[in-house]
Amino acid sequence: MKDLRKAFERHVLRWAKVKGVQWSGCPAYQADGKIFTLLINDGVIVAKLSGAEQDELMRLENVAIFEAGDKSVRNWIRFSLNNKKDLRQIMPFVKRNYQAAF
Repeated sequence: MKDLRKAFERHVLRWAKVKGVQWSGCPAYQADGKIFTLLINDGVIVAKLSGAEQDELMRLENVAIFEAGDKSVRNWIRFSLNNKKDLRQIMPFVKRNYQAAF
C-alpha cells in the first residue's frame, strides 16, 4: 500500500487547495476544508458522492459501500486497491469529488 499511497498522493497533492490531514487515524485529503477522499489499509474511500456518481462507481469491481463498524455510510464508497491499474480506475471519481468540494 505504501507505493500506491505515494502514487495516489502524486496526483491529489498537486491539485489546487488540497491538503493532506489525518482523520480517524487514516490519511485524508481535503479541498477548501472539505474531505473528499480517504486512504485505508487496502483501498480508497471516495466520500459524499451524488447518487448518479455512486451508481456509476458501484458498477466497477472491488467496490462496496463503506462500513464503519456496524453502520453503512451510504454516500461513501470503498474501493479496494491492489495495483496501479486499480488506482487509474478510481482517480476520475476522486477528481470529480475534489471538484465538487468547491
